[in-house]
Amino acid sequence: IADDLGEEVARRSAQELVVYHRRPGGQSQFSALLDIERTDGIATEIMLEEAYIWLAKVEQALNVKPIIYTNQHFYDRYLAGKFDTYPLWIARYSMDSPLLADGKNWDIWQYSNEGCLDGICQKVDLNVFPGTVEMLNRLCWYPAPTNDTVAPTSTP
Repeated sequence: IADDLGEEVARRSAQELVVYHRRPGGQSQFSALLDIERTDGIATEIMLEEAYIWLAKVEQALNVKPIIYTNQHFYDRYLAGKFDTYPLWIARYSMDSPLLADGKNWDIWQYSNEGCLDGICQKVDLNVFPGTVEMLNRLCWYPAPTNDTVAPTSTP
């Protein structure tokens, strides 16, 4: 977003996500996710700073760490050693699990985008999570709001 529309629009986009997650019924929403797979020609330092701003704003507002989704090549080239405390969802279309350049463990591995499932007529993404259902729920589901949680009243 920041590449095309500027930093202010990226900040507002993060705010809109926060409002969406905090709306009534938001307690059962999937955790926020930053999909970052290309630089679109902007400098690496700017791309990393904009990602940090988005992640920090969303984490502060929702009190949950957003998941970073990227592919292995992009991670190894641009993100290795950065954002180490954030959960990582790596796309690597192979039967060999990702071995990341910095040795970080992935949390979710997308190993195919050509899966077939009964009842779905189109190709689907296939993923591996190396844990229990309870662990996946803690990682992926936005926590239930508390009584003192109030959605921001301003609109972007």
